[in-house]
Amino acid sequence: ALRSCLVRNQKLLHVYAGAGIVPGSEPSEEYAEISLKMQQFTQAFPVVDNVAELPLVRLKALKELPNMNTLWSTIIVEECVRNNVTNFVICAGSRSTPLVVAVARSPHTVAVVNHDERSGAYYALGWAKATGKPVGIIVTSGTAVANLVPAVVEAAQAQVPLLLFTADRPSELMDTGANQTIRQPGMFRDYVRWEKDMPTPATDYPLQALLGDIDLAIGHSLGRLSGSPGPVQLNFRFRENLAPDGGAVRGQPNSSSAWDPSYVDTAT
Repeated sequence: ALRSCLVRNQKLLHVYAGAGIVPGSEPSEEYAEISLKMQQFTQAFPVVDNVAELPLVRLKALKELPNMNTLWSTIIVEECVRNNVTNFVICAGSRSTPLVVAVARSPHTVAVVNHDERSGAYYALGWAKATGKPVGIIVTSGTAVANLVPAVVEAAQAQVPLLLFTADRPSELMDTGANQTIRQPGMFRDYVRWEKDMPTPATDYPLQALLGDIDLAIGHSLGRLSGSPGPVQLNFRFRENLAPDGGAVRGQPNSSSAWDPSYVDTAT
């Protein structure tokens, strides 16, 4: 298949494909092959007959996400992109799964995977220096966060914008001996321009407030409020399900990950 696209008026995307028909070709098989090869376009952009319907299509897609963690993380990454924050360093771990999945699924982000948080943080520091744009670094809970300290101090002193997305255990697991559970808020002390310990994703925290948190974090990292760019920490307390799964909550078969889709309307 020959795959290409044409963008008109920055709103309408035309996608083209062709197939080489030879003797013995089965039309259904050719169509299936074309569809497979076109997925980089068809999955990245919703198909609608009327461009004016795009916001409604996007709202519908958000309302169909399987759990609150996936919803919040998707919206967080989309808001970063809207603010021209598209570069991310991922130091993957279990607790940070929702954020990692959101970055990986976005067609507008560039992600680098680094399995060591200390070197990953320095990579993000250099990337932000080179581009002049904030770079997000995503880490899991516990000592992973502590490994960011050296690069955070350097970013603060050099006034380099970094967004520290630190995943954390929910409040009920604090001081219980749970694995990789430490006091992450306040860890960077005076070396961050702003920080917030976010609530566990739930419908009682309006999405408009979540969007405001992301906007404020990016503004602080760029020094728009203080005149001094630098690192910012957002600490996210995720409960199960961490993976983008619906149905029963992992480890709690009598609990459901279902949520009220009307919650998405609180973003407006």
